[in-house]
Amino acid sequence: MGPVRAALAVGVLATLQVAFGGAVALFGVSPDLLACFAVFAALYCRPEAGIAWAWGAGLTSDVFFGFKLGPFAIVYAVCAYVLGGMRSEYMRGSHLTHLVATFGCTLASHLGYWLMHTVFKLTFEGGVGRVEAGRALNTALGVAVYSAAVAPVLFELFTLTLGRGVRSSDIAADLAAGLRQRGGA
Repeated sequence: MGPVRAALAVGVLATLQVAFGGAVALFGVSPDLLACFAVFAALYCRPEAGIAWAWGAGLTSDVFFGFKLGPFAIVYAVCAYVLGGMRSEYMRGSHLTHLVATFGCTLASHLGYWLMHTVFKLTFEGGVGRVEAGRALNTALGVAVYSAAVAPVLFELFTLTLGRGVRSSDIAADLAAGLRQRGGA
């Protein structure tokens, strides 16, 4: 994933989320496109690069949505660190992995933001930080489910545009060939 392409992707995703987030909202929530990008970067880049791109996506989220700088950047980077440590070649091409990882990262980012506000008494403007626990959990779950639902489509678009044309089905075929080669040796 080239730095110019990835930076453009982050900018385009943030712009789309700001411009069309309300138009595609279901039950008051819209998908977190930048969390999807953070998960993609964590699964498909070197671990250090995945953490850096996730941090950049989180920082962009903080800037575009009027939050104080840092909360989403920290949470996205931590999610990328955890995913980067857990990932394997078997996880990359699986749509189920994309769903679960996106759900977990999005849920963690929104609940983490709310916890930073509530537990540590940090004062952020906007976001889920100003709501009670029950509503924050419902909002975080809604955003996480919606983000996970759009993740397979976004991941295919990401692999086509950022992965230089490598599709997840090609990755799965390469993995199967590698397993056959190991089994024969």
